[in-house]
Amino acid sequence: ERKYAHSEPSQGKVCYEVFQQREAVCPWCPAVKAMEGGETVSTVVPYPSDNEPTGWLELSAYPVRSKEGDIIGAIEYVKDITQQVKARKNLELLNRELDDRVRERTSRLEAVNRELNSFAYSVSHDLRAPLRAVNGFSQALMEDCGEELSETAQHYLTRIREGTRQMARLIDGLLVLSRLSRSDLNIERVDLSREVDTILDELCVGLDEESVELIVEPAVEAKCDRRLVRILLQNLISNALKFSQPKDKVHVEFGATTKGGEKVYFVKDKGVGFDMKYVDKLFAAFGRLHGAAEFPGNGIGLATVQRIVHRHGGRVWAHGEVGSGAVFFFTLGSGG
Repeated sequence: ERKYAHSEPSQGKVCYEVFQQREAVCPWCPAVKAMEGGETVSTVVPYPSDNEPTGWLELSAYPVRSKEGDIIGAIEYVKDITQQVKARKNLELLNRELDDRVRERTSRLEAVNRELNSFAYSVSHDLRAPLRAVNGFSQALMEDCGEELSETAQHYLTRIREGTRQMARLIDGLLVLSRLSRSDLNIERVDLSREVDTILDELCVGLDEESVELIVEPAVEAKCDRRLVRILLQNLISNALKFSQPKDKVHVEFGATTKGGEKVYFVKDKGVGFDMKYVDKLFAAFGRLHGAAEFPGNGIGLATVQRIVHRHGGRVWAHGEVGSGAVFFFTLGSGG
């Protein structure tokens, strides 16, 4: 039996006089409803009802029947759920405020990303004109005045032209990253194993079959954007082949596993590897752990991989050991 504190004595009064401050039975009274319908009835009501509510009650009633089965009354239970209701209302308020903050921050982030992508796209295009001019005049100077120039001057011009070509490759990389952020995703069921087989056929042309070991797990599928994930796989596999060249035998492996209920894909090689203390630099744009002279490239491949993975709501990470190869893992969010 629960007792409630009120400003006036409640002894001898019925429930609607005490809790609802009414002189007549409440139209939604669960006891009356239970007697009328013959079933258990529950409801939540504020109290007092005619003023600003100070609390909430959970009322439950079930009919009482005679031996003959006739309804002769009802038993009603009253439970004060004021604290639960207040806690729920506070939680709903906090959730609304959190949703508003998330929407606001998401909107700001989208605006910043649009500005960054627009900036990268504009800069990349604006840089091409002076770059073409430097390369063009350098070539003209070599062709028109090459015989009059010293070997040192010719070497400098060669270095200038090589620098412009490298700059052009970096600009191409910027454009790739910019396009990846703007393109829409076309999600479909994709046979990744078949995509990997096709990529290997294209990239392994000219390699001695006896010096190449390729392992592709069959029938590995994912729900993803075929075009973007093909770019992802091309970058990972081309890196695996490139960094395996110093070895006597090239080993590249593709497959999938499950970790913590999540499908994880991987590309593995037995190449030169890398030092794990530099792993945080792997996916940075233009970040390189090896010299361009030793392993050519524009330093944008793994940044492209990360961007594609993030667009699918997934994660990407790597593990390597100097001289023993590397393995790159990635997920594709809910589509993986």
